[in-house]
Amino acid sequence: MASAQPPNFSWVDPGKVAGLAMPRMTAHYQYLLNNGIKHLVTLSDRKPPYHDTCPDLTLHHIKIHDFCAPTFDQIKRFLSIVEEANARGEGVAVHCMHGFGRTGTMLACYLVKSRKISGIDAINEIRSIRGGSIETREQEQIVVQFYQQNKLRPPTVIGQFHTLFFGSVRMFFLGVLGFAVYGNEALHFSCDPERRELNIFCYNQFRPVTPQVFWALQLVTVLVPGAVFHLYAAYKNIDQEDILEQPTYTVFYIISVLLRIVLEVAAFWLQSRLFGFLVHSLYFCDASSLEKAFNLTKCMVPEHFEKTIFLSAMYIFTIITMILCMAEIFEILCRRQGYLANQ
Repeated sequence: MASAQPPNFSWVDPGKVAGLAMPRMTAHYQYLLNNGIKHLVTLSDRKPPYHDTCPDLTLHHIKIHDFCAPTFDQIKRFLSIVEEANARGEGVAVHCMHGFGRTGTMLACYLVKSRKISGIDAINEIRSIRGGSIETREQEQIVVQFYQQNKLRPPTVIGQFHTLFFGSVRMFFLGVLGFAVYGNEALHFSCDPERRELNIFCYNQFRPVTPQVFWALQLVTVLVPGAVFHLYAAYKNIDQEDILEQPTYTVFYIISVLLRIVLEVAAFWLQSRLFGFLVHSLYFCDASSLEKAFNLTKCMVPEHFEKTIFLSAMYIFTIITMILCMAEIFEILCRRQGYLANQ
């Protein structure tokens, strides 16, 4: 059967991915088959004419309106088609109406994933190969956002929940409610209204470290292992899938999660030593070093019941964090096992 090169055809990754304008003749489809392309991805509103004349060419329809940008789900579907086809040694071609806007956008996203380059670099690379590609600001933004979405983010669903939701709730709880409960504690802590120096001395004995400072340091400390790993991933252009696919990265990530667990356990132990589990309404202060006449002084602890509730909540947050970390390790090991099984 005769073949003819389709309009605006070019390879982006030879033998793997190509772009073109909408094919309009049977000869165009035959050209694709002759060059090892077994899959054609259509991004136009309508399917290309005569597409059913070559049954060996599989058509995939991802409908995107002209001059619009694909959604993240559409990008992931396209990349999944490419990945599965390439794993079988089959090439993929993608087209819209003229092969510039929507086609260039998808091809740029492919380069972001396959070459581990930034969104801007991918856009420039596609435009150097296929002049005029990626026509609108919206299409440029989705390529950059796709790059950002795959960087500096935990590779597991549990890790993302932990970081984005639970971590935010924990910080809100500490920042807002913690200030309401502990903000004026030093002012209302009372041993002898007439002896300010005694009140200050006993409060410092009662609180060697204020709870807000301790919990803020705890939050920062437990974030350090993950932050170090993600900075390293950004420096090395490691994306989420690399962490699952490369055993070295998988081990490093699991180590960072284990370090978070160790730090949370240490914080739990230290918190129990500093603050205990129950805040009493009275505190007996040994003020003999301040003045021998004082000996044991009885001090009133304000809002002790609220503080007990808040203290219990912070213990619960620590326990939940440790459970989420262990669940994250389990998830990444299961996904790693699934990846190996698919390979």
